[in-house]
Amino acid sequence: MTDATRPARPLRPVPLPAPPAPPALAATAATGPAGAAAADLGALHRPRLLVRAARFALDDYRRDRDLARLLPAAGLPSPARAVALLLDAEAACEAARSAASATYSAARHVDLLAALMAEARLAAAPAAAASPPASAQAKASGIAALRRAT
Repeated sequence: MTDATRPARPLRPVPLPAPPAPPALAATAATGPAGAAAADLGALHRPRLLVRAARFALDDYRRDRDLARLLPAAGLPSPARAVALLLDAEAACEAARSAASATYSAARHVDLLAALMAEARLAAAPAAAASPPASAQAKASGIAALRRAT
């Protein structure tokens, strides 16, 4: 049989992926809004180029200057509140990017992602500062024992 005389095979439908499950309410109640925001951060999937640019922008991030520009109505919120507000603003920016909207600004998206990364670190810092260090080894530079040994 040639290709012209061969009967065409019927197309099989391809199943669509299931929509993502909403975050668990129990996790929100147990950890508070900061824990819920951290769970939302783990679920973010953005283009690699945007994330790399945001990591470079992280070096120039200044909380007082950048939050006032990105969240003008919020003043200077706590890090946990800033993460929640930035997640909302970034979701709107991502929706504009996905829809190929003319109002989408890649520079603003990078700034929002950089601020989100920095504020997430600040929100996690008090919890890390409250826990004792893993090892209680003192640094040896500048102590008398080091001077005697050398």
